[in-house]
Amino acid sequence: MRRWRSRIAHFYLPGPYLIGANVALAAGTPIKVMSRRSLSGYQRNWPTVVRLERRLHGQMDAVIGNSREVIRELIDEGVPEAKIRLRAKIAADSRPRPKFASGPPLEL
Repeated sequence: MRRWRSRIAHFYLPGPYLIGANVALAAGTPIKVMSRRSLSGYQRNWPTVVRLERRLHGQMDAVIGNSREVIRELIDEGVPEAKIRLRAKIAADSRPRPKFASGPPLEL
């Protein structure tokens, strides 16, 4: 990552998050984003993953969930609400997209 001088690193799945976030932190990548698309039921069988993920959550500049349930879970895991954004998948219609945070967009 240092060689590429990446300014942003985005982590999506648990395995790449655990490895990639540590690499990004070591490389000094200035902007780190984690996304979760499903509830974290996988954590029940992996207590070490729970501890490692929660430690990494605090190092992220933004955390994105795709549903209110995922957002609630991330808050329960200790992610500050100011870092969380909802990115919901909505069918093409005229309804407005839901918002989670009422403040301005995160400055990354």
